[in-house]
Amino acid sequence: MNSRSLFKIIICTISQGYQLEPLLGPLGFSAAVASSSLLSGLAYVLSALGAEAATGDPSYATECVLGLSGALFALKVACLGAAKSLL
Repeated sequence: MNSRSLFKIIICTISQGYQLEPLLGPLGFSAAVASSSLLSGLAYVLSALGAEAATGDPSYATECVLGLSGALFALKVACLGAAKSLL
């Protein structure tokens, strides 16, 4: 991971925190970050296992990917949903 990617992740997390934390509270926002991180990781694992089963290639299940892009996407969707509910 390069420093530019890390900087983008930090900026996205801060901007989404400013939008969601007042609505959810500190514990609710922490729970949203934790659950979106776990669910995006689970989605990746399940898709890797499905790709391995479909292709017979074990490399899908043996490679590891770490990142917050799935969690950030889920938080962005929550931000958009909160903004629409306020209108």
